[in-house]
Amino acid sequence: MRKLAASVAVLATLGGVGLGLINGIRNTTVQKAEKPKTLTIRKVEQSAEPAEVKNYKLVSPQNIIAAYRRPFNWQKGKRVMLLGQVDSMGRATGAHIQVTEKDLPKEERQAYLTVNPAGWHNYKFKYKGKTVWLMNRGHLVGYQFSGLNDVRENLIAETAYLNQGAVDGMDDKNQKAMLYYENGLRKWLEKNPGASLDYAVTPAYKGKNLVASYVILSYTGYSKSGKRMTIKLGSKYEQTKNKETSVVLENKSPQASINYAAGTAKVKNN
Repeated sequence: MRKLAASVAVLATLGGVGLGLINGIRNTTVQKAEKPKTLTIRKVEQSAEPAEVKNYKLVSPQNIIAAYRRPFNWQKGKRVMLLGQVDSMGRATGAHIQVTEKDLPKEERQAYLTVNPAGWHNYKFKYKGKTVWLMNRGHLVGYQFSGLNDVRENLIAETAYLNQGAVDGMDDKNQKAMLYYENGLRKWLEKNPGASLDYAVTPAYKGKNLVASYVILSYTGYSKSGKRMTIKLGSKYEQTKNKETSVVLENKSPQASINYAAGTAKVKNN
């Protein structure tokens, strides 16, 4: 992955959808986002999700930056979560949560998902003698923080490599994968009882592509008294400014060439 510049520039019009990523990856003029005018409350069906899940709010795609990519104010230890509404092409636009260790879900996640995110295709292929899947239905904010599983607004088509850190199995030492940061943030919460994690994940689409080219992770912490805390997990891809750490991860696999416009892929020969 190319070396990241000092800050992440994100476009304020995800309804479009374009994203200014990072200087050296792609330059885009950043427009000021308007403050959300309305918020729609959507109740989570308890039959589909664990009992720990509280209500969450949906916001319109054009308000992604103002609404939830920028850190929330300290919520005094209360759990709060915002999800971006899917855009006109059915793409998830982002998710943001502030949560303490005591509010993390206690139940095991159901393994099977039924919601197909935009651009969803899947491919099986042989890898070191095993049959493996190329793609995952990837959670933006992971179940271990949100308790949300089969919710369209929180799912994108994501390579297994980006999601799990490996083509086959899981590798939470891979700094190019979400699992590294998810496990690291979970451990941070466990080591800081009473502190709050503020965590946002934004998919970055190029033009009208159905599959995100990148995901942007942004995180910071709050102490019990509400003081901002810098969180650094030791990744060489982390960039920190004003106590907020950001990471840009590519949605790719070493074993395939992906057509991001349609979600199709061509598996490389092993």
